[in-house]
Parts: sequence; structure tokens; C-alpha cells
Amino acid sequence: MELDITPAMVVLPALRRSLITLTVLALPLAATAQESSLQDLGDALVAPPPPAVIYSAKEIVTLDPARPSVAAVAVAGDRILATGSLDQVRTALGPRPYRLDTTFADQVIVPGLIAQHDHPLLAGLTMTSEIIAIEDWVLPQGTAKAARNRSEYLQRLQAANDRLQDPNALLLTWGFHQYFHGQLRKADLDAISSTRPIIVWHRSAHEVYLNSAAERKYGITREWFDSLPASPRQQADFANAHYWEQGMFAILPKLGAAIASPERIQAGLKFLRDYYHANGVTLGSEPGGLMSKPLQDEQNAVLGDSSSPFRFYFIADGKSITAKFPDARVGAETAKLLGWGQGMTAFLPKQVKLFADGAIFSQAMQLSQSYSDGHKGEWMMDPEFFAGGDPRCRLFAAAGESGGQHRARQAGQLHDPCRQSAAGGSGADQGHPGLGNGSRRQSVAGASSSWQQRYLEAGARSGSADAGVSEPGRS
Repeated sequence: MELDITPAMVVLPALRRSLITLTVLALPLAATAQESSLQDLGDALVAPPPPAVIYSAKEIVTLDPARPSVAAVAVAGDRILATGSLDQVRTALGPRPYRLDTTFADQVIVPGLIAQHDHPLLAGLTMTSEIIAIEDWVLPQGTAKAARNRSEYLQRLQAANDRLQDPNALLLTWGFHQYFHGQLRKADLDAISSTRPIIVWHRSAHEVYLNSAAERKYGITREWFDSLPASPRQQADFANAHYWEQGMFAILPKLGAAIASPERIQAGLKFLRDYYHANGVTLGSEPGGLMSKPLQDEQNAVLGDSSSPFRFYFIADGKSITAKFPDARVGAETAKLLGWGQGMTAFLPKQVKLFADGAIFSQAMQLSQSYSDGHKGEWMMDPEFFAGGDPRCRLFAAAGESGGQHRARQAGQLHDPCRQSAAGGSGADQGHPGLGNGSRRQSVAGASSSWQQRYLEAGARSGSADAGVSEPGRS
């Protein structure tokens, strides 16, 4: 069980990591270093336990059906010692010294949330851009109000352009959606500015739109476009500078230096860290992102720091690995990723994520029945990758037989990647990758209705309209 304080309940800095896990702590290992002596080890073994703190609260939600709520919890370091009534917790501590903290006497403590499918890099970059989205975003830097229709969207975009004093500075904005804001064409963006580069990032983060100035600045030429493989060209509208799914993956290297500069990455990741903490997240998972050691190092610098209030796990991205390496090296190269984590970040062993169909927010998932407007879903990885006994699918199947798992990001229900051609992998998980190897996963959205209600009730009792957490970076 993981505990943390929800934002409406005021996060206590001293509790940032003290209420994280029930995992039994190992004996101190520092004394076993090469230069240490047996006397050092003996001293460590008999050292007095760290002092305990008992936190009392209006209610502490335990998620234990036998005892769903208690009034007190005892904590020492990052270990939960006991829960119950104040008298029960005192009795459980016995002669151990403790300090009673009544900071939360009139508030509610709930278990920490698990963000099981988030992309920290995408979240950080989008949340620190100019947000003009289809819903309100209440963020630490203020509330970005929704643009409900095309007129509001274009007015907001023009206002964002006018606020930039440097005429050559990039205008990067996130949140556009064609179902709310209408079709967006290059001419629309050129009307906003014909000299300033403008990049519009779709609400799904799987599509981008550019104006002519951005094409010129970042080298998006017809010659470049014609050199692309067939699939990226088919998922792009060059005339209107619109790129989606594999088309967006193709153009990202051209735009990377602009939208993902080291300064923007660090600012975005620090935002994400604080946003997670403020919303009670104590564990996050990136189920497959861009496979880049420099980008991972950037994420480790913020999320891996020992002061981070949550742990963050990563899963290998099968799309990047299979594109970069021949089949014979895919397994070995995937295993190397286990060394990419640092501190509070880590890659999960024997886990690979494949990308199947397109983004839900883009309405690009593959469905067995047609969309009402007649459009069809998209493939992030071509079906041929999964069908006909593709050797890479056989590789993932072999990994499954040896105890590994592959996770297929499958938003729609038309196709079950690899399972049809190979029996060893774990198949698709409908876009909600688990943490694998027996790890338990839980989220408010995926919880039973009774526990959803418990969270909502906890929020109501603490004066919060929503005890849950929004998830930036989800597609």
C-alpha cells in the first residue's frame, strides 16, 4: 500500500517519501563496503531504530476491505509501522519513542495514486507550451481556459502570437482538436504569422501542424518528404504541413531541437515532478517512449533524484528498438536498457512495448466498424510487422516463453498484435500497460466503482471537488 497526501489536504514536506511503501527494508548495507570492518557492521545492526512519528487525521483511507479507514498511522523513515486508532498505534509501537503530529487532524489522508500510463517527456513539453485545448487545464502557473470552437481557437492563437515580442521566436502550442476547432490548414497558420515559425501540437500529441515559416526554418522540403518511406508519407498532408502517427515520427527529428531543447526539457520535467506531487502521485510508469540515452539522462536528472517524491518506471519501446537494430540484436539491446535508470527511475526487466494503432484523442484507433464520418483508423506500426510470422514477433514470443512480456499499445479492438502469429507474448492490453512481473497496478479510473466512490467521498470531505489526478501526456 502506498500513502501520500492529496493536494487538497496540504502535502507535508517531511512526508514526501515517508509514506511511500510498505516494502520491508533491508539491513543497512553501507557498513559492508570494502573499507568497513565487522565492528562497523555490528554497530549498524544494533543501532537504534529511527524515531517514529504518529500522524493523526480526520480519516485515513487504507483500501483494506477489513478496515477501510483508520484515525492514525505510525511512520519511521520511509516505512509504515502501524495503522489504527491512536491507542492501537501507540500500543503497536510499544516502548519505541515517537512524536505525535496533528498537522492533519482535520484532514483526510488517502493512498498515493499510481499514474500507470504517462509520458513524462511529452507531458513536460506540452504542459509548458502555449496551451489552447478543448478543456480547462488548472496548472500551478494558472488556468488555461478551454477554446470551445474554431473562432475561440484562432483568436487565442492570434493573441498568443501577439504576446511574443521576438518576431522570430517559435510559437509552440498544444491542445488543438479538429472536432472542436475545425480543420486546420497551413493557410490558417500563415494568416496568424507568415514570418514566425508556428507549430501546433494536437491534443493527442500524435499530430503536428506547421506554418510556412516553420517549414523554412526546420528544413521541411518536398525533397525531404519524397525521400520518406511509404507509410510516413501516407500519414501526412505535405500541402498543408500536417503530420500524424508515423508521419509525425518522421518529422520529429527535424523539430526536436526547437521543441525539445535542454532548457525546455528540464523546465517541463520539473513541472511534471511538482504537478505529480501536488496531485498525490507516488508511482508513475512510462510504457514505452522515445528510445534515446541523452533524453533518458535528462529525465533521470530530475525524476531520478533522491529527493523525488515518487518512483518512475520505464518500459522498452519496441518500435524504436526494432527500427534501429537488426532482429538478431533486438533482445540484447533491449536488455541494455536496464542500466539506463538512475535513483528513483528504472527500466522494468523483460518488458517490451509495441505500438499498434493510432491515438484515441485523434480518433485514429483501429475499429472493427467504421467511424460515423467514414474515416478509418491508423497504424503506428504497419500490420505487416505483426502478421505472417514476422521474425520480430517471433522474438517477442520467445521472450514471453522465457518469462518476458510484450505490451502492445492497442487503442482499438480490430487487431491483437503478434498474438495471431505468435503465441508466446502477453498480447495487447488495450492501451493500459501494467507494471509486469507480478507488480500490482491501480488507478482511480481503473478502480472498482466502490473505490472510485471512496476517492470522491474523500475529496468531498476534504473540501476538494476532485480527489483524482489529471494525466498529462496520455494519448
